[in-house]
Amino acid sequence: MKARFLKIGFVLLFLFSVFYEVKASDCYRYHTRLETSVKVEKDKVFLVNIIKDSNGISVVSYGKKLLEGVSPKDARFVSINGDYTIVADAYFYYVFPDSEVIFEKYKSTKIIENKKVTKVMDGNLFLISGVWHYLDFNIYSNEFKFVPIPEFPVNPAVLASGYRSNDGYFYIMKDDKKVYSYRVDQKKMQDYPDLNPKTTQIFKEDETKFFLYDEDTFYLVDFPVFTDVTAQFRKQDFDGNFNNLKVRQIWLGHCLDFGNEGGIWFYSLTSLKGIGDVYFVASKAEFKPESKLFFYKDRAYLNYRNELDVSEVKYKEKLKQVFEDVYSDGENNYELRLGMNSDAKLALNPSLQNIDFEKFVFYKNQGLYSYQGQPAFWADGKNLFYWERENKTKKNISPYKSKIKDLKLAFAFDDKILIEKKIIKNIGDFATMEFVGSSVEVVSPCDGNGKSSVKVNYVYYFRDKNALYLYKSGQEGLKKLNVANPKEYTEENFLEKIFGKAFLT
Repeated sequence: MKARFLKIGFVLLFLFSVFYEVKASDCYRYHTRLETSVKVEKDKVFLVNIIKDSNGISVVSYGKKLLEGVSPKDARFVSINGDYTIVADAYFYYVFPDSEVIFEKYKSTKIIENKKVTKVMDGNLFLISGVWHYLDFNIYSNEFKFVPIPEFPVNPAVLASGYRSNDGYFYIMKDDKKVYSYRVDQKKMQDYPDLNPKTTQIFKEDETKFFLYDEDTFYLVDFPVFTDVTAQFRKQDFDGNFNNLKVRQIWLGHCLDFGNEGGIWFYSLTSLKGIGDVYFVASKAEFKPESKLFFYKDRAYLNYRNELDVSEVKYKEKLKQVFEDVYSDGENNYELRLGMNSDAKLALNPSLQNIDFEKFVFYKNQGLYSYQGQPAFWADGKNLFYWERENKTKKNISPYKSKIKDLKLAFAFDDKILIEKKIIKNIGDFATMEFVGSSVEVVSPCDGNGKSSVKVNYVYYFRDKNALYLYKSGQEGLKKLNVANPKEYTEENFLEKIFGKAFLT
């Protein structure tokens, strides 16, 4: 029977962002993610755990565990909470401990009949007989109970949910009556009667920080702390509608743009004379979306604190941001230069002149997020090139004539492949070349408190109409693999047919 994946659930365990500043010991595992799913093969149910690289594609490890007692009928993954995994079939919900030792002892535990559950939210919340219940499960004793939460809204619209260390899982939600927050660890429900659920909106600043507001009330949320900052706006003479705002992504942060109704408000904790500490500061500046800059009279600003010297810009009214540190006014191109004392300037750069960025094509794929990353690049019809921010220069990669083919973690053009910032010869057929999969070899898992570097190698697999090919970090070129039929190897069956197979490495 052909394997089939049923309602795959992904649990993304991002412990740090891909782009980070190392402040302590760094380890590769901090940047990996776990994907969990249920797979049915020949009427048997398996729990599949895949750990992937920060690029979201390359596989670090792959495990498949038989779930005895689970019916293949409507078998599905429900959730994972760090100690156990919840799986369901057409008849029951089950708990499987993540610890191998405990799993061998208890195998699985039926926790409730499927027909008794109306809805499940994030795995640990079950709607039973019209009341939400929290699953309290002890993996060591294998004892559990469903704790009713009568105050939890029956049909909530979840505005945000997440997890915070020391505070556990949380929800921000609303129904037709109220806006609520709920802390799972404390089983604590809090409502916000000054927010109108019909008009309440939310903006996610990061995983635990939000702007929560309706027409006349504004909360800053750093969960579990909700700070009503409405009075701070009123003290600065704002009497408009918060629902009319646009949240703008700007340099090193966000701002609120109320247009003609209330202007620009910078998000910056500041002390104002006669008012005191405020989180948002009113400004008469005008935000220009094309340049992502603020203009007030004849001055330009990156944000609330950083004035930008635009004295060299010829046509300020036509200024556009090309990418993070390059701007254009239609005639000249400028680089953003940042000084040591928070001063900033747009300056002419000779290497950027006579370049029409609007005619260029920008390329990037998931290879950008690998440890051995393939940076984003530009194509101008004749050459591929990088913009090197450190040196503020345009660096050519290679001339090209063919189309540029995206191979997910690499790019193919002419008779070449661009991979890990290196050009190798493509010995395959360009027209039929496809990406098949990638695995990771961890050479040095941690940096030894800054004394060494995290090091990982990647193995990439490609195929064309003729063969299956391999490339490994540091090699000079593709290696042709001895397989009878390359068409048998696909991205869909990579884990079963290639991953972990010694003869294919």
